[in-house]
Amino acid sequence: MGQHDTMKNFLNIAEQLCPNNIIVILNKAEFFSSINDSEKEEEYYKKAYDTFPRSVQSCYRYAMFKFENCQDEEAINLINEGIVIDPQYIQNYELLADVADQNNEFENAIDYLQKCIKLCPEDGNYHYKIGEYLLQMQLYDEAITYFNQSIKKIISQTRKVEAHQSIAYCHFQLENFFESFQEYFSSFKINVSNNNYQTTIQSITYLVDEDYLTADEIDEVYQKYIQNNLTFQSQYSHLDLYLD
Repeated sequence: MGQHDTMKNFLNIAEQLCPNNIIVILNKAEFFSSINDSEKEEEYYKKAYDTFPRSVQSCYRYAMFKFENCQDEEAINLINEGIVIDPQYIQNYELLADVADQNNEFENAIDYLQKCIKLCPEDGNYHYKIGEYLLQMQLYDEAITYFNQSIKKIISQTRKVEAHQSIAYCHFQLENFFESFQEYFSSFKINVSNNNYQTTIQSITYLVDEDYLTADEIDEVYQKYIQNNLTFQSQYSHLDLYLD
């Protein structure tokens, strides 16, 4: 008997013993999702939704299914029903932001993420996502504010690197070339073993080679980031040429 058959039998037994248990029903929906049986998947998400008392989790999971199957209006209705049940359930606002994003309604997405920040102010991922939307809207100063806030919150090291890189890009668009230069180097201070810095290296090289910086500005960054760092010395020893 294969792993899927074993799991299916286990879930069938659980359903027989607890036919109205939301966790069992949702797990069975997830099982059908894993074997790409969307018809049975929807059947069980709807079954969970129809089980009373109706739960915020069943509304959210059914809404997620609708959203993933391009049924945005139905998804929004289910999310709003879930919010009435429990307005503190943060995943509902995350999903509303995703729906808004899908429709390029970035301002609405930001509004929903602001609700997430109120519920979980220390999670820097919400600040980061708002920064991304503001960047796409070319509101670079505001984007920088949110990216900086994300760095100070609870956020992965990889996301911190990405935030510094995004800040550098925003500064470049604002023609703050020295600030951009520094931010690119700041991203190197964060230890992420599997990160590919090639794009960042190319951006730094471009700023130098295209004369966006003065010799004094290059010298300041050289002294701060490169002079005592062997990794940077091997990559940027050529910057000595600009300091003569």
